[in-house]
Amino acid sequence: LDLGAYESLAVALMPGLIKRLESQCPGIRIKIRVGRTALLATLVRKGELCMAVVIDNGFLDDLNVVSVAEDRLGLYIREPGCEGLPIGALAGGTDGQTTFHTRFLKALAISKKIGFSSDSLEAVLAATEQGSIAGVLPTRVAARAKQTLLEITPRKVIEQNLSSHRICLISQKNCDPAETIFLADEIRRLM
Repeated sequence: LDLGAYESLAVALMPGLIKRLESQCPGIRIKIRVGRTALLATLVRKGELCMAVVIDNGFLDDLNVVSVAEDRLGLYIREPGCEGLPIGALAGGTDGQTTFHTRFLKALAISKKIGFSSDSLEAVLAATEQGSIAGVLPTRVAARAKQTLLEITPRKVIEQNLSSHRICLISQKNCDPAETIFLADEIRRLM
């Protein structure tokens, strides 16, 4: 199974998914390709990947798209009193920044205060855990921190629902629907 995943999703899902698939399909060989949505969608379209777990970026019309979870962004700090730290956020990739990410940063009015950016949410999480930055993170990524992070997202920004996004399993239109549904169900169990 050649599967793609956004890095933070690969870290969260793959250990459990590998174990579950091995128990249900003994001898299965799994190859994981890590990348952002645009790259992974291209690899699925070309047939280089069977499927991929991605963030819905609105450009997946020509693929099968099965929603497996929802998430939102939040602004997190290690402990009270760290509110004045530089902001850390996901850097825009070759495909730019996701719309929900841009809207969230704009609502917080912090785009000029970003002192750390990375193409890795795992790096943003690690720096937030160390107390070096206030990190813009998906809630599912923040929940994986070794210690509980404090969310400081203003309530009005959360209520505006600007940063909600879908996590999806994508596959080619001609892919066996039963395989896609099976894998989507397994991913949902682990989310």
